Amino acid sequence: MANDHFEIMLGKFAARHSTDGRLSALAGRIVSDHTMALKAATALARDKGIEVPARPTPMMLWHLHILTTLPDDRFAREFTTFQIRAHADNVVLAGSEVRFGQDEQIKKFADQESTMLSKHLRLARQTLGKITE
Repeated sequence: MANDHFEIMLGKFAARHSTDGRLSALAGRIVSDHTMALKAATALARDKGIEVPARPTPMMLWHLHILTTLPDDRFAREFTTFQIRAHADNVVLAGSEVRFGQDEQIKKFADQESTMLSKHLRLARQTLGKITE
């Protein structure tokens, strides 16, 4: 859930500061999907008695600071590259929960999350290819 907060914050920044329609579209999709995921994860966590983080972790906030202070001419490439790495890692984590998790509701949620993250990964790769042409 901290990751959803992070993606929403970074995606909103990217959408506001992008001069490239492809990057704006990617950022908008990330914000929209992670907003929905955060709502669903929050409801599931509360149902399971799991504490819900109110913000990104300190490390995520550090990444946010670094990315949002880049010069405009570097931001698009670095943002997209970061999205590729982060989503690739999170697809693996969600997949591990699906395979090894103990709670069926959480495993189902992780499977849905993995599908969303895989779509974002594909879109980020496509976007990076287009903005670096």
